[in-house]
Amino acid sequence: MRRESHNTSQYIRMMLRNRSGRLFVPVLIAYVILTAVCFYYRREAFRIPDFFTYVTEWCHRIIPMFACWWVLILYDEFVSGEGNELLYLYLSPGAVLKAQFAAVAAYFVWIGIYIGGMQFFFAMKPFFALRLCTESFFISGAAYLLVSLVRNTGVPILLIFIYCAYLDQRLRVCTEYLGGLSSSLQSQQWSGQIMNWVAGTFGITIFLYLIGYFVYRKVRKYE
Repeated sequence: MRRESHNTSQYIRMMLRNRSGRLFVPVLIAYVILTAVCFYYRREAFRIPDFFTYVTEWCHRIIPMFACWWVLILYDEFVSGEGNELLYLYLSPGAVLKAQFAAVAAYFVWIGIYIGGMQFFFAMKPFFALRLCTESFFISGAAYLLVSLVRNTGVPILLIFIYCAYLDQRLRVCTEYLGGLSSSLQSQQWSGQIMNWVAGTFGITIFLYLIGYFVYRKVRKYE
């Protein structure tokens, strides 16, 4: 069967039509909870002077965590959907990878819009959105590789949610090893270390996607 170049967009449209609830409802619920928590700490600012620290911690828990959601839902059809062998005939590995990058790009746009809106109520600098996008891109790449390896979406979701739940705590524990990088990450300050961290993280994530892509091609596709 010949795979045409526009199959990626057709697959995304099919997923939006058939799984729009699974794609969007959990993400919207998570962001409603995040917004409610942020405004709670803002209202308690008189009692919690460093309330913005709690706001950023919750952002780092929720926003990167759900960067994997659309990636995994797009891939779920291949590992658990009925008749998934037809999808393997219809879509090439490259087409699936394009769908994953489209999902990540859409999520980056959403992060920008959300942080832009929150800017009116919290002192969130452009660097903060860059950091969240960088962390989110890494999480999406890890999710893509994990689901390629285990052929299951439940395990990657569990591991990534645990990882993100303790992301900021690990950064604080590693402060003595990260030095100025950790301080810049926590205070939203630009530095040469930050730019190296962003470039390195993006490079590692591209590597994760490539490994996931080759695993996708080599692992037995369906029973």
